[in-house]
Parts: sequence; C-alpha cells; structure tokens
Amino acid sequence: MKLKLLKKLMIICMSFSLSVSMVPASVLAAGKDSSEGDTQAVQVISSDTESESANTETETKNQETKHHKDKETEIKGGFVPESESQAVIESEAVITEQTPQTEGEAGQKKGAVGKKTRDIANKDGCDIIDGVLTVTGNEATIVMNNGESVSEVRVDAGKTLHVYLLGTETNTIDKITGEGTVILEKGGSEGTEVSNGKLSVSGEISVANLTVNGGTLLGSAEITSTNIVFTQGAIACKVKSGSTVKSSSGSAKELKKLTLSVGKADVPCVVSGITVGGSVKGESIVWSDADGKVTVYVDNLATAKCIVQTYETKIENKSDLTITTENWTYASGNMKVEDTATSSVTVGGDVTSTYGEETLSNKAIVKVTDKNDYITSVKMNAKNYDSSMDDALKVESVSDGLGGYKITKNNKYQIPTTEEYKISKVTVKDKLGYEHTLSGTVNYTVEKKVLTPSVVPAKSSTTSQSKITKTYDGTTEAADACKLSGFVNTETQDANEISKAVAAGGSVGAYFKTATYTYDSSDVATASKVTVTLEFKEGSDLDKKYTIEPLDISAEITKAPLTEKLMKSLGITLTKPEVTERHYQYLKYKTVAGQEYAYSEKAKDDEWKLAKKASTITYVNEVDGEEQDLKAGTSYKIYTRIPESDNYLASDPVSVSVKTLRAPQEAKESDVKFTGVTDNSTQKLNTALTFTATGSTYVDDKDYKPSADDEKYVPYSWKLTDTTTWKGDKSTQTFTMTPTQAGTYTIVATFRKYVYDGKKWVYSEGDDVKKSITFKANESGTSSSTSGSGSSSSSSGSTNTAAKTGDTTPVVPVAAALVVSGAALALTLKKRKKEEK
Repeated sequence: MKLKLLKKLMIICMSFSLSVSMVPASVLAAGKDSSEGDTQAVQVISSDTESESANTETETKNQETKHHKDKETEIKGGFVPESESQAVIESEAVITEQTPQTEGEAGQKKGAVGKKTRDIANKDGCDIIDGVLTVTGNEATIVMNNGESVSEVRVDAGKTLHVYLLGTETNTIDKITGEGTVILEKGGSEGTEVSNGKLSVSGEISVANLTVNGGTLLGSAEITSTNIVFTQGAIACKVKSGSTVKSSSGSAKELKKLTLSVGKADVPCVVSGITVGGSVKGESIVWSDADGKVTVYVDNLATAKCIVQTYETKIENKSDLTITTENWTYASGNMKVEDTATSSVTVGGDVTSTYGEETLSNKAIVKVTDKNDYITSVKMNAKNYDSSMDDALKVESVSDGLGGYKITKNNKYQIPTTEEYKISKVTVKDKLGYEHTLSGTVNYTVEKKVLTPSVVPAKSSTTSQSKITKTYDGTTEAADACKLSGFVNTETQDANEISKAVAAGGSVGAYFKTATYTYDSSDVATASKVTVTLEFKEGSDLDKKYTIEPLDISAEITKAPLTEKLMKSLGITLTKPEVTERHYQYLKYKTVAGQEYAYSEKAKDDEWKLAKKASTITYVNEVDGEEQDLKAGTSYKIYTRIPESDNYLASDPVSVSVKTLRAPQEAKESDVKFTGVTDNSTQKLNTALTFTATGSTYVDDKDYKPSADDEKYVPYSWKLTDTTTWKGDKSTQTFTMTPTQAGTYTIVATFRKYVYDGKKWVYSEGDDVKKSITFKANESGTSSSTSGSGSSSSSSGSTNTAAKTGDTTPVVPVAAALVVSGAALALTLKKRKKEEK
C-alpha cells in the first residue's frame, strides 16, 4: 500500500516538474539571512527534468553532471597546491580510528525528530512528508546554514540529494536513510558562502551511495552505505566494519583514514600540502571534532605529510572578532605548532571632534587588522545605523584593502556634546568563506576647543628674550614678571576677539574667573618655569566652548642684592675688621664667623676668604702663592662683606685702613764713641782728665718714639782697675780721673745693645760693644786731655792697668799716697846726686 502511495506521489511530482521551467543552480545565491526572522531553514534546490523517463540510471548521471557544472564556483574541488615553503619532512602517517561521538557533544546540535522537522522554505526537489524530509524529484539540493536541523532525511533509490553546508555553527540531521545517493558538496553558486560547513548525524547514514566532495561529516552515526566515495573534506563518522572508502578517480582506489590531532575542538582547519606518492595534493577545509581531531583520507599513508592551519574564531561582546591561525606541521607521526598569526575586526569605538573644526573626517568606526589576508570583506550599509546616526553621520567605504569604514560630519560650530550611535549589523566574511555578524556602539563626542595662552615676559632675561625673569623675593608669584597677550591659536571668532582685547590692555577679569602665574619654585637654584593657568567664567558661552590648557614658560629667578636695609630686616649685622696688632711687616685683625675678607675692593670671588669661626688673621701679601712681608710705613685696607648665598648677592663691602709701622731703627757699632784723651798719648801727672761714652744718640730726638725691633746702644760701665756702672740709660755718660803716679793707664767703656719689643726695651744679651783708651802719665807729660776716641772691642773681658782711678772725683787716699811717694822719690834722687859728687 505504501509502495503504491509513493509511486503516485512520484508521478504527481514528475508531472508538476514538467509544467515549470528548470530553476538554475545560481538560486543558491539567496543564502541564509538572519534578518528575515528567527526561524532557521534548509534551502533545497532541484535540477530541471525533461520528462518522467529521467528516472533511468543514464539520465540520472547526465543530469548530475549538468547540475555540478551549473554549481561550479571560483573555489574548485580538489586540492590546491601549496608553496614549497609549506613542505614538511616526509614520514609515515599514523592511522587511528575515529572515536564515535555521542549525541550532545561539543560543537553539535541535536536535531528535531519525527513530526518536529520544520517545513524549510529553501528547498527544491523535496518536501516534508510525515515529518521526514523526502526527496520527491530525481535530484534535489538543500542548503543547511548555521545550526539548522532536520529530524530525518530520506533519499529513495534512483534519487540524488546534494547537500551544501554553510556557516560556522553545526548543522544536524538525526539520520539519513534510503537507497538513493547523498552528495556533500564543496562548491557554491555565485554570491553564496563556500560549502565548508559541518553536518552532525547522530543516528545512521544508510543510503546506498555517499559521496563527500566538501565539508565535514561528523557525529556518532555509523555509515553503512555500500558505496562511499571521498574527494575532499572530512568523514569523521564511524564507517561500518567491512565497508571501504574509495577515491572518485577512475581506479576507485581504496583510501585510508588519517587522523590528526590539533588539540582544539570544533574549529575550522585548512589541511594542505598532503604529499601522496610523491605528488602534492591541494588544500581541504575541514572541521575538528569534539576531541580536537581532524580526519582526512589519503591513498598512500606510507609517504603522507601535511600542514594544518587551525582557525580559532573568537567574538567578544558581539563587537570584536579575532581569528587566530595556527600552522601545525605533521611530520614523523607528530603534530606541532610552527607559527601563529591573528587578525581582528572591531566595530564601534570613541569618535571625537573639537568645537570649531570644519568636519569630522576619516574617523574609523570599523577597524580591520589583516596581516595575512584572513578577513576578505566587511559588509555594512548606512541603513544599519539608527536614525540619529543617519542624520548625523556619513558612512564611507575605505579603499585601503582592509574593508574598514569611516565617517565624516559637518560640526564646525556645534556646542560640545556626547552622543551614542549604535551599529546594528556588520557582516564579516573570512578567507574560509564563513560569515560573522557583529554590532557595536560609536560614542561620538564634540569636545571643547583647547586654547593656548600667549604670554610674554614683562622683563626679559639676560640669557633669552623669551624667558621670564624676576628678582628673588621669597615667593612663587610671577604676575609682575609676565603679561597675557591673548592666545596662540585664534582660529575661532571668540578666541580672536579675546586676543585682540587683551593685547590692547583689556581687563582680564572681564573674561576669566582665574588667572594665575606661578613659579615652580621660589628659590633661585630650582626655579625653571612659570605655569600660566586661566579659566573662563562659569556659565558663559566661552566656558561651554573652550578650555584653556595650562602653559609652562621657561623662567628664572635672579639673586637679590643684599642691601643694608634688607640686611636689617633679615637681622644680619656686618662688622668692620678690627686690627689687633700693627707691625712693619704684617697686620693682625679679628674675623667674624660668616663674613668674607679680602684686601682689595675689586677682589675676585675666589680671593675672598670666608671666616668659618671667629679668629685672628695675620695679613701679609701673597705673590704667586707665597707670603711676602708688607711694606713698612704703608697704609693698607682690609675689606669684609656678607658672602653671596643661594638667593642673595654678596653685600657691599666695608673696610678699615691701617698703616704698617715704620721700618726698625738699626743700631750700628760705628755709632758708639768713647772719647777723653788721645789713645796712646802721655798725660801729666795730677791733671784731671774727662772721658765721655756716647751710644745711640737718635733716641734723644724729641720726636722719637720707639717702634718694633728698634735697636740702640747705651753706655753701661767703665773700668780702670774696678768696674764702675753708670746710672740710668742715657745715650751719653761721662767721668773724670787724675793720674797721680807715673805709668801706663788703660780705660775700658762697655756699651749694651737693646731691642724694642713693641712695649719695652729688651737687653740683647751677647751683643755688648767695648771701647778702650790707653795713655801714659808722668811729670812732663807732653799731651793734654783730648776728645779722641778710644779703640773698640766687642769682647766683654776686662783690661788690667798699671794704675787705677776712681770715678769722676779723685780718690783722696790714692792722691796722698802719690804725694808721699813722689816726695820720697825726690829725696832719694837728691841723696844719690850728693853721693855722686
């Protein structure tokens, strides 16, 4: 009964197909558009038939050949040769059995069962009959896109179903039954995505013929088909024991299963560079299963080797797409990563403009990084923006090869604001042919225009005309050191008018709430800039449109003169030098700690000597680093000042003028005189003789005042037989003597040397000078007392004489003795004469 019903249905479908024209394969261009509704659909496209006799096997093959020619696209079936750089070391491949997957594994969606199969609008040559998607014509096509599901598909004997797999989500069919043929296609008609998707079957695949030309067949189903043909793509399902997978080539050679582990589940992979029998096959786009394994079939495992590119797609916040590509190399039975590359698309972002600008141009709102050409196109229409975006922005495509989009906007005098625009849909297609839908938000902001003040120095520095300068005053205030002349950038009318008004002497307070000019430091050593801060009055149009950026200007602070008035205010006392000792070769003076001293008002800075503590300094000349005595009797000035400090110049110096002592008076031996009688003369007895001892007579000058190291000779004593010392320290001393007895007399006068130590005369021991006079005395002396000088000697020894005298008054006993002796001598001589007679 069922058989008869099926035959009737077939006759009805065939009759209907004769009444319409054949739909071309390009109908696949309709694709799947998520904007048409939430309901997912499987697209089915059938081939035209000439008559009901197309059921014969020959007609079926002819029709199938024509169908594939119509659906051929720029992406050809088979392997595309890779460059030599992708070649790897040849090694024996590892054969592993694919572990059957269970329903609900990662990357799979369990389809509806029985009556729950939905009536899919995009179908051709098939229909839902009793909940089963059934091929009604001799040849039909379905397109499964991004997670679509079918409970059951039935293909009866003599019928062929072409399946195109699209999108990045897993498409599911619970089971595929019948005695017909199912072909998983690789190509797609113009305008559609390439058929590189995935199909998960959880039940069974029991059609008579199964051909895989592209896409990935995975899931826990077991393939029981008697004729399994593999061209390209992947078969990751379990193949019934005893069944074989054959090549589509004329030889129908049996293929062997090659399983590669990439370690990432449910990601698309490009397997390329497979070497079989010494020749390199093209590339195949397949998906990894839930265990992170990729399955391909080759006909010579002994020499198999390949490169696997693993694409991992990540979408964050629905606005950021990142595609990470890993190059895996299969060699020596192992897979390893050779290199990694990434590309990305970002939708939305922050777009800013400034008040007064003509246009907001070339601001990217869709940004694409495409180092290795993984992302080939970006689709976006201005209608995808909300109405405010349409009113405000113009969307332009960018001709930079990256498929980005940018915007322009006329906003010259728009008051600063912040607005949000939503991009509802951006479709990105990658190199694998998969589409990704993104959305994002553009935060559009018109900012205040930043004005830069123009500030000039009130007084220019000596080192630069543009440098602000002032004298140290202990503050960071710079208002008097510079002045505002307007703004550097006066493109807008407001800024131009303000600049003119301020430059002409207009009141700054008319526009600004604050206007400060501040040094970065109050000290001379660390001050390097002045920061100018201006702020418009709040609530004004100027405040709404503009902001003024703080301006830093090169500046300096110079040291302040340390005047007498300033020193007084600072509690600083400058003390004049005090001379404590005058000398003919040097001067001594007291120092005060913290003051500097020099001997010339024009002394260089390094010639001033700082007194670190109170002390007494000896002032002598320094010539070429050597000390030399000052000139005697010469006036010298000693200067002192408060030294230069971090923030103050040195004070004006004060001085004291002091004259050195005169040169010392030297006492010479030639100045010493001892006079009375001519040396070696003969004097009469009983004649009074006067002697004079003369030393350094210059001390007797009425204007003479002793000075340091002055010398003098003073008569000290005279000696005939005994030593007589003169009283006092007169420069001239005398004494008188009368010889009463004939004989030779020697008188010695001693002179002492004294040196003035600045306070008193000090005896210079060992420097005595002696002068002596020798004469004879008798009754008929031939010479009388004279003022002749005696002979000199510096010896301090005594001289013995034949006679002695006292001091200036004759000694009475001696005179009496001389008289008696003379009388006796006279008597004796008379007696002798008488006797001779």
